[in-house]
Amino acid sequence: MVSYLISKGADVQANDGKGNSVLSAAQESKNQEVIQLIESKLKN
Repeated sequence: MVSYLISKGADVQANDGKGNSVLSAAQESKNQEVIQLIESKLKN
């Protein structure tokens, strides 16, 4: 699902209302697959 959203232009640099980034939320959940997808997109 995350890769689909990214492919459709989801903003991986977005923050929630508390200032937490997408990457920090993924890191908090310890979802390595999502972390890698986000990190890969941030590098591009």
